[in-house]
Amino acid sequence: MRLTNKISNFDELFTLYESVGLGNGRTKDDLIKVFSTSKYIISYYDKSNNLIGVGRAFGDELDCAVICDIAVSKKEQGKGIGTKILNSLVKMVEHHMRVLLYAEPGKESFYKNNNFHLMKTAMMTSSKLPLELGRSIGFIE
Repeated sequence: MRLTNKISNFDELFTLYESVGLGNGRTKDDLIKVFSTSKYIISYYDKSNNLIGVGRAFGDELDCAVICDIAVSKKEQGKGIGTKILNSLVKMVEHHMRVLLYAEPGKESFYKNNNFHLMKTAMMTSSKLPLELGRSIGFIE
């Protein structure tokens, strides 16, 4: 198994995101765009060179960095892969004063166990994500 800092196959990436429910209506082209514009990427491959985990981050190189889109294939969850991806991304962005993280609802304990804390004042608006979709996936109240 190996960690790298690039995505070599966007078809695999799209399939991984769809399989774990993180697609949220994003197309393969959408994933290509967000990963191509993110400075920090970690991908995790198994011994057969299949993508089994991934995450990305971006930031302003001083004040704030954002970690998002961490995904691990369902059959590989619980084996420490998500922790390795998260720790690698945190190390890459640790020069920022603050590191923010977007997580799927229900994953809070994983991130708390990895030294992240719930924020009291995080808010969101979007002209592209319908509010009802944001509510249905647990992102907003």
